[in-house]
Amino acid sequence: MNSLEAGRLGELIPVASYARTSEDFRQRDGHGVRYQLRINERIAHEHGCIGVAAYSDNGRGASKKGVARPGFDRLVEDLARGRTDSGLRIKGVVCVADDRPYRRADDLARIFAALTCRPGRGYVDSQGVRDPYSQDGLLQAVRSLDLAVTETRIRSRRVSDWHWARAVEGVPHSGPRPFGRQEDRITLHPEEAKLIEQAISDRIAGKAVRAIAADWCDLGVTGTRGGRPTRRRSHRSSPRQGSAAIGPTEASCC
Repeated sequence: MNSLEAGRLGELIPVASYARTSEDFRQRDGHGVRYQLRINERIAHEHGCIGVAAYSDNGRGASKKGVARPGFDRLVEDLARGRTDSGLRIKGVVCVADDRPYRRADDLARIFAALTCRPGRGYVDSQGVRDPYSQDGLLQAVRSLDLAVTETRIRSRRVSDWHWARAVEGVPHSGPRPFGRQEDRITLHPEEAKLIEQAISDRIAGKAVRAIAADWCDLGVTGTRGGRPTRRRSHRSSPRQGSAAIGPTEASCC
């Protein structure tokens, strides 16, 4: 008798509960993962399961390679060995949606390999209990992955376009003061703006980038964080810095 059959006969299936949020920069209290874990409890009980261990990654995205997710790593390890550190058996995993544990193909492969390395396990979400060993179960996971990847690309492009438009209009961004602007990030810095304007003129006239950087070094110019100039290509190509040289109105019309 596998775990799915046991659940139908009234035996609660012990599952691991996983939650993840990509950002938590406003309240910084982990409320997002707490809410997900609570919803996981409800979903588990609705489908004859019970959460015996909770795993979470707060403020950690799953779209980019190299982002550490210790909660996910621990979940995969425990699924592979079939029990938690305290010795509790795990017969499946529950989460609110597929894009919580994975938004990349390698993470999908990791969790499904760990989940299906032993027989009789289930994958539970708001849609019900999924059979991870079946072709339909795997295809549904792949479709969810495809949707997540597409969503990530669209959102990334939208954010990139938004930042570009703000830069063209000379709208200040967060972070350190940009070279060529004063602390309000709008008003031109009288000396730095002249340097940028001269560098653009010199480059148009054919002067090498390294030669311009060398001139700045000779003048003792440093960046807003104290760094020495090496190559000033970014200053010349940035729409924001273009407005530092020729004014925001003209720059936005280029």
